[in-house]
Amino acid sequence: MPSQLPPEVLQTLRDDDERNGAMRSHLIMREDVAKAILVVMSARRVEWRKPRKKQPPIDGHVGDLWDWAYSGVVWAQMELKRATKNPLPLIDPAVNVIKASRMMLPDGTPSKWARAIIEAEVADRVRKLRGPQKKEPPKK
Repeated sequence: MPSQLPPEVLQTLRDDDERNGAMRSHLIMREDVAKAILVVMSARRVEWRKPRKKQPPIDGHVGDLWDWAYSGVVWAQMELKRATKNPLPLIDPAVNVIKASRMMLPDGTPSKWARAIIEAEVADRVRKLRGPQKKEPPKK
């Protein structure tokens, strides 16, 4: 049965992302499959189940809290394969990159830094699709 990630855990992880996310963001910049998974996960309701393992203390090591919270995320590999149009053998390594870089909060929200990377890429692709823009001569 789906559970809800405890709000104090989510807030602690958001705070950690705010403080340390920039240092980890480089891990995902060249990972196209991981970025595709981030987009898919952010567009759907992420299922989270309370892990069997006891929750680490909020004021303890934040890495333990990330690991615990991620262990409750249901990573539907077949759905991710279908939605991202990537072969299954690429999904697990990409999920591992997301976990290692902490570019997604366990509720499916992309981190501040992942969102910035994805938005910049989308803007770049749109510019390329539009082609070179003609500059209009100045009006006299």
